Amino acid sequence: MDILVDLGISDKETMYIGKIVTYWSAIENEIFYQCISQYENSSQIPKELKNLQFSSVLKFWKDNIIEKIEDEGVKRNLSTQHKKIELAKNIRDAIVHSFWEWSSENLSEIKTVRIRKDELIVLTFTVEDLENFFYKVANIFSNVKFPKGLIDKLASEIAENGYSQPSRMMLSKLEKNKISSDWNIIE
Repeated sequence: MDILVDLGISDKETMYIGKIVTYWSAIENEIFYQCISQYENSSQIPKELKNLQFSSVLKFWKDNIIEKIEDEGVKRNLSTQHKKIELAKNIRDAIVHSFWEWSSENLSEIKTVRIRKDELIVLTFTVEDLENFFYKVANIFSNVKFPKGLIDKLASEIAENGYSQPSRMMLSKLEKNKISSDWNIIE
């Protein structure tokens, strides 16, 4: 199928934008899960977790999950991730909630333009900027999901179960499934 209207965003830029959105969603999901998993039934869930505004969930996570962690290393790591999320949120919001523009004067850049209250916010990205931001977001997700580190997670699963659940990517490659080539498509 031919694409008739070009949006002015390259396939590589689109891929990194999609990866950023996907990993950010995974961050939000993991934080929500960490918050909600402490409740046995839905009647116990506080209102901050029912409206699903990420800023409310993020504050709840900091105040009610991170601050109560006894393992100082985990607490320090999750506190660091909380700060990184706060710093990254404006860039993520620009990527997700803005109009995209490009200029013939500099084809290597794309701009996001949005208005928040009375403020015009314009950010400029190269494909390298999007790639770097994706890696930051992916790193935050890894640290939120496995605050003791992935190696500790795998070791504890092996000790507990005798095996570790492989990732979807790993399993598809082991089974030579047709989707295995869908990973690592960008050189």
